[in-house]
Amino acid sequence: MSIATRSVTLRWALIGVFAALQTVATIMPFTVTIGTEGTISIGLLTAPLIGVLLGPISGVLAVLIGSLLGIMMNTASGVMGFFTPIATISGAFAAGMIRTGKGYGVIPVFIIGILAFLLSPIGTLAYGYIWLHLITLVLIVPLAIPSVSQFFERAFNLEIQTGMQIIAIAVVCFIAVMTDHIIGSSIAAYYFVIVYFMTPESLAPIFVAVSFVYPIERIVATAILTVVVLGVLRGIHTTSLVQQVEEPESAS
Repeated sequence: MSIATRSVTLRWALIGVFAALQTVATIMPFTVTIGTEGTISIGLLTAPLIGVLLGPISGVLAVLIGSLLGIMMNTASGVMGFFTPIATISGAFAAGMIRTGKGYGVIPVFIIGILAFLLSPIGTLAYGYIWLHLITLVLIVPLAIPSVSQFFERAFNLEIQTGMQIIAIAVVCFIAVMTDHIIGSSIAAYYFVIVYFMTPESLAPIFVAVSFVYPIERIVATAILTVVVLGVLRGIHTTSLVQQVEEPESAS
């Protein structure tokens, strides 16, 4: 379930509006990267939110456009150049898929991210870096069960008790920001070796050093994102400005 549009024109208008939001968010720093010149932007938070609101297709498109424009305006936001949005859109995709009851689609993306990191030039030198991603994978695998995916979908529709609703949305927000992180980390493991000519022996210690630092960043991001998503969803459910139906791209 996601924001419905009554026409193709309105749908593209929404993509444009949220792309603009993502552009602004991409310019604004959330944290400073360690060991490189650049920042992790607020786009880390807005991408999953956009995925929730527009779904996995329109949401990804809006985030992609906005992220690319943001990097063009502020190159510091593109820590990995124009490969950076791949991580950002993965967060939007994860949130959108779970939001629409298709959480099973997140599983292969996350597994590919983990395998790509392990097979990277620093995979055998910094394998401990993915400890939290492995825990996250344990949370993601049950999404292959239809009833589990339906439970999370109902949570976003505010159809379950408030306490469980908050927990469910927090779990999804955590999965989204961690999907962004594993995809981004996997790209970085190749990017800095190939583009900046860093040796695996010099790059791996940087990853190892932040193995217990990045979880703090991701937990803070999850907390903020959960509050924002809950607020937006409750606002939507108290107004008649939008309807809740399946994303047109997936409708029959």
